[in-house]
Amino acid sequence: ISMSVVQRGMENYKNVMASPSKPAWKSLCQPDSTESGIVEDDSDLEEVEESFERYDPKVILPSSLPEVESITNMKFDPTAQINGPSDLYQHPDGNVKTRVRPHFRHLFEHSASSSFFAYIPVYYWVEVLHQTNKAMRAHELEKKLSTNKPFTLQELMTFLGILFFMKLVVKGEHANYWGRQIEDCIVGGNHTGLDKVMALSRFKLLRQHFCFRHVPKAARAAMDPVRRIRPLLNMLKITEGKYVEVGRDVSLDEASVASKTKYGRRLIMFNPMKPGGKYHFRVYTLCCATTWIAINFRVHCASDLSDRLQGVVSKETIEALRQELDELSTVRSQVMEVVRPLYHTNRVINADNYYMSVQLLAALRVKGLYGRGTIRGNSLHFPHHVVLKKKECRRGQYRQALSVAHEMVAVAWYDSAVVKMVSNADKSSETVLTRRVGSQLQPFPAPLRVSEYNTNMQGVDRLDQLRERFSLADGHTFKKWYKKLGMAFVDIARVNAYMTRKLTIDVTRDRDPHRSFVAELAEEQISGKWMEAPSDRRMFYSARGESGVAAAVEASAMWHCGGVEPSTMSSPQKSCVALNSKQIFGDKMRRRHCVVCRWEDRFPTVVTDHCTLHGVSLCQIVHTTAAKPYFCQQPTWTCWE
Repeated sequence: ISMSVVQRGMENYKNVMASPSKPAWKSLCQPDSTESGIVEDDSDLEEVEESFERYDPKVILPSSLPEVESITNMKFDPTAQINGPSDLYQHPDGNVKTRVRPHFRHLFEHSASSSFFAYIPVYYWVEVLHQTNKAMRAHELEKKLSTNKPFTLQELMTFLGILFFMKLVVKGEHANYWGRQIEDCIVGGNHTGLDKVMALSRFKLLRQHFCFRHVPKAARAAMDPVRRIRPLLNMLKITEGKYVEVGRDVSLDEASVASKTKYGRRLIMFNPMKPGGKYHFRVYTLCCATTWIAINFRVHCASDLSDRLQGVVSKETIEALRQELDELSTVRSQVMEVVRPLYHTNRVINADNYYMSVQLLAALRVKGLYGRGTIRGNSLHFPHHVVLKKKECRRGQYRQALSVAHEMVAVAWYDSAVVKMVSNADKSSETVLTRRVGSQLQPFPAPLRVSEYNTNMQGVDRLDQLRERFSLADGHTFKKWYKKLGMAFVDIARVNAYMTRKLTIDVTRDRDPHRSFVAELAEEQISGKWMEAPSDRRMFYSARGESGVAAAVEASAMWHCGGVEPSTMSSPQKSCVALNSKQIFGDKMRRRHCVVCRWEDRFPTVVTDHCTLHGVSLCQIVHTTAAKPYFCQQPTWTCWE
């Protein structure tokens, strides 16, 4: 720029800064002359002694799950003491053990098949039969094969009974169960094969096309990886906690189903420490700590919350739960989803160090639950000053600290290794544990929460042991991975049925009650005695509309002999149960005819329901024809009534 422009700028700056309306900086820094004579008067101030006490600000406990994630620090005092919570869950009579609800006892006292159908009802198996027939028809059209006869409900039950029988009596490949048996050659006699039960070709055909849900190829791009067994998963989520009143303590852990399939890569986990194999499906499971009954679960996969809870809770509840879980970390959101059925019951969740953290205990308290479990030493907010060094301590020594505001205890205890735990369900007291040293048992001091954890943490492991015995998933090979995973959940339902039945009847005289239960279940499914099982006030089939969606069946749609309601039954009674006659008799049209229409000289319709108690097929139509002496005298009644 030119010199003249610089000179003009300097003049303008002087004129602006010298404006009388803007005081200079120097004058602003000088004191006011009128205030120079003022003297400060501190005669009314009291002298306070010096205090070196630590300032303890008021702790505001989190009131929502997002506030749990915002916790920045937590104070643990090694000298404090707490008495533990006083509002832990207990039944109205003061008992804390799991028990069967009184109005469902007759379902489990009746038979093994009745117990099994309580968790996976017959009307669900009717839908499985429909999906299996649909899959077979689609395969025949795609491969241009000859049409096979559709499967019936009795054939499906016989198929399941044969699968259980094959786990009870192991003979190798399937062909060994048909034809002449090996026992005839070894010890003589005339042992019976399965030829009279089901033909081998029919068994293999049903095994090939068996599916829990047929998904057409056009719809296989959906986001839910377990869409083929999703109805079974959601059905179990509804029924697993329905029949028992769970006790105070439950355990949370992962169950595993071994599998080496290369097609289920989005679900397969790698863990070389698992006894079943390195590769397995993982299922986060919540179990009763004393009876080992599964209460809830979640399959490890990238699925949407609406798919996992569809039909289990309302859409409004799903959206509210989604908003809360989105604010949590991945592990904590999985735990809070699995323990959802126990919200606000003051029960105690026992978990290992894969799930447990200080923030998880705070999240459980927000939802009205307590927690106890082992924890990793580097977990956030865990007090490091309680951690013991293995080389500097002896067996039985422990160190603990308490957060009085959160009523939480953190402890490190040395057994054969240093164990770190947190709990908000126990008091800060000491107990004695016995350990074998050489050939002698010696007592060692331990915190109370260590003993409670050892007692109540084995639920899921025990469930896995019972599931793997007589397992349909581990004992049978399937080409499709979703069939294997679905059969694993059928095994879970079988174990739940066995453990619940064990709570209602005396099995102390049985040498092996679990084997006896599976043998009874297989016998009833093969012989057809499963039809005598009492229902839970629901039809054994679903009425289908034009859209093909199963319609909900009202509670009043179940007819009972003599008008006796199931809830008022003092003991199991036989009742008239409506089964779709097409699912029972298939192509036997004459057996499906309405016997009342035939008696009243009308054209007998084949759209009927079969009564398993009286062995007749009847329609649900009201006929308004002129009454004759041998007609029903109630013109408004259907043939069934």
